[in-house]
Amino acid sequence: MNLCTDQLLLLLAPREHIVSLSHLATDPLHSPLAAAARGLHLNHARAEELLPLRPELVLGAQFSATFASNLLQRLGYPVLRLGFASSTADISAQIMTVAEAIGAQPRGLALLAQMQDDMEQARKGLLERTRGKSALFYSSNGMAAGTGTLQDEFIRSLGMNNAAAYLHGTAPLGVEQLLRLAPDLLFINPPVAEDALLAHAMLQHPALRALPGQLRLIELADSHFACASPHYAEAYQALARQLSADVDVNVPL
Repeated sequence: MNLCTDQLLLLLAPREHIVSLSHLATDPLHSPLAAAARGLHLNHARAEELLPLRPELVLGAQFSATFASNLLQRLGYPVLRLGFASSTADISAQIMTVAEAIGAQPRGLALLAQMQDDMEQARKGLLERTRGKSALFYSSNGMAAGTGTLQDEFIRSLGMNNAAAYLHGTAPLGVEQLLRLAPDLLFINPPVAEDALLAHAMLQHPALRALPGQLRLIELADSHFACASPHYAEAYQALARQLSADVDVNVPL
């Protein structure tokens, strides 16, 4: 009943066994598997939509659609709730939890093996360019990723320091604070129509021009980090492509 469980079902379950996905499943701005979800029944996490489908298992989140999940559970439907993933260990655990629940353990293990291989291959090529640098994930609404986040683990796995490590979780960070931290790399979500103006306005803040040299911006989609999915490995690959091609966006000083 949410975007993250949609992805796990699409990756692990035969298509004919999927009776419904969330309405976001076919939105390419939110889901890397939007094309695979097309043609399947979509829901808005309402119990009345799901009851006629008589699902054998309902996948939901610990933090959303709790009314529908609780009602379905009271009516006797098995409900599996998944939380946020803040590490690769969480990703692995959630993939295998769902794989075991639907009898797809071999597929789950294969996905994990491929994810680990993709991550390691990209990481090997990145370390000589990232080790010892400082980095920070920053959103267009002024939020930074501190410790206890998947983004923090991503930064540390590449031998870098998280400039926002004094924060826990995702927390507000003003541009003036960003100036004081002066990270070598600033990771941002590629701007989409609804937040492009806000993102560009933030990045043109006069304070950023006081940073030494050039502020290096790297675009990494939020969707890489939003769910417990093997698509997390694509963040490493996307960074490798940008650094290799030297196609980063810079704020000239």
